Amino acid sequence: MIDPLAGMLWMTAVSAFLLAYYFWVSASKGAHTQQAGSTTVSFSTPTVFKLDTSVITLGAIGAFVAITGLWMIMVWPLVSSYNILFGEIYTAYGFLLLSGAVAVAKGFDLKPLSIFGGIMGIWGLIDAYGILVRGMTSEPTIAAGLYIMGALAGFLSIPATFRPSKATAVAFIVFAVLFGLFALAIGAPASFEHLSAFAKYSP
Repeated sequence: MIDPLAGMLWMTAVSAFLLAYYFWVSASKGAHTQQAGSTTVSFSTPTVFKLDTSVITLGAIGAFVAITGLWMIMVWPLVSSYNILFGEIYTAYGFLLLSGAVAVAKGFDLKPLSIFGGIMGIWGLIDAYGILVRGMTSEPTIAAGLYIMGALAGFLSIPATFRPSKATAVAFIVFAVLFGLFALAIGAPASFEHLSAFAKYSP
């Protein structure tokens, strides 16, 4: 790999859409209980996707993401602090996805992972601020938007698991989808541009 950023962004988009899909179907068809006239949804032992290929796909993406991120922070293929900006949080995101896939497959509680997601949300906001202040990437506003959408999705994963309901699930889904769209908005042009940028590259 020379510049894995485009691939990283594509994987981010796919994972974000899969997470939104998982929460949507879990909220729609998961275990429901009536409490004081309201409907709540349990994400503690989700069975809707226990053996679904979407969970396997998330695990595979998580493994790919973690490996790519680790490679980036160890090899530093990019210039300067871009390896930190992309590599570190991407590695953590990969392990979050991989852990989530295992948790769902085993029927474990997702609450601890949502706290991990919330902490990563703080991390993402700090990175977004750094992108804007230092003018990093060719499109700082869009890049910062990617990190902000991911951070908000991370924050909203906490109420979506601790106080699960259709409202909290939908709030998470909205920002997960936006996170994926921002990733696509950056990743799709990057894929095209890299074909030209590395056309004459020779290792």
